[in-house]
Amino acid sequence: MSTRTGLLSIVAVAALAACSNQAPSSTQSTPVPAPTSSVTTTAPSPSSASSEPMTADANGVKGGKVTVATALYPIEWLTKEIGGDHVAITNLVAPGQDAHHIELSPSQVQEVMDADMVIHFNGLAPAFDDAAAKSQGKAVDLRQLIRLELADHDDHDDHDDHDDGDDDHDDHDHDHDLGGVDPHFWLDPDELADLAPKLAEALSEQDPANAAMYRENATRIASTLDARDDEWDRRLDRCTIKPFVTTHAAFGYLADAYDLRQIGIKGLDPDAEPTPERLNAIREEISRAGVTTVFTEPSATTALAESIAQDLNIQVATLDPLESLSPDSPGKDYLEVMQANIDALAKANNC
Repeated sequence: MSTRTGLLSIVAVAALAACSNQAPSSTQSTPVPAPTSSVTTTAPSPSSASSEPMTADANGVKGGKVTVATALYPIEWLTKEIGGDHVAITNLVAPGQDAHHIELSPSQVQEVMDADMVIHFNGLAPAFDDAAAKSQGKAVDLRQLIRLELADHDDHDDHDDHDDGDDDHDDHDHDHDLGGVDPHFWLDPDELADLAPKLAEALSEQDPANAAMYRENATRIASTLDARDDEWDRRLDRCTIKPFVTTHAAFGYLADAYDLRQIGIKGLDPDAEPTPERLNAIREEISRAGVTTVFTEPSATTALAESIAQDLNIQVATLDPLESLSPDSPGKDYLEVMQANIDALAKANNC
């Protein structure tokens, strides 16, 4: 019996030794899930980061960025101010390009479709709107977030009472799908300040981990815009001439903000041609109101403005609608270009 017991003990020890020899193999295979987690954290490619189901983890915790696509420079500027290093924004409008008529390449369309957020003003840039409609991310239509004004604010002292798009400029209807609405709301800094917290909330939905930072930055830039708005209001409040003449009726929000009156030679469509009757009416208004300047835009042809100015012995100057930033823009960012616009108006309107 003792011999048998001894044999059984030897067999048991051998079995334990065999199990012990296999343990390293088992230990090697146990932590497989850990490398998977590590790869997701330390080496996310741009495409994999944007496709993460948990955007907050991908963008806030794991070092990725919220990708944003737009076709408007003021939105690019404001989003950068709010998002900082946590946002990667692409403006599909090249410097100096007209946002109204942009065409997107297949790769650009794909870039819009792949973005976490797409910010657009529906009707302003139809090609971009079409891409935004196919976006896999959050599409933000600015028309839903701002106070809308009717196009062709000019020749009226009070624009809040309008309830249709009819005025004395029916001869140059817009060929954009804007529904009679002026998209250039950013030329009123108060409107851009009001938009800041709304964009912060939209970014926070994509990246909750950095929501507090987005809200803090939105408050900061809104405060900056409000302060500049007050400064510019005091400056232009002294104007003795209220009307100003522009070749492109893109400055209605600016006029309303500072109690001025825009007289647009053309409508919102910069390619439209005014009728002879309209040009005669413009000349009469300039003479009657004592207007000193005809405003054109950076990168735009100045022939029409120069013709009117020469006929009436007045000046030609530049106002920038800020749809895009170009080498010809009178400043390197939104605030500098707006300051240049205010300076130009103050000089022309005797402020």
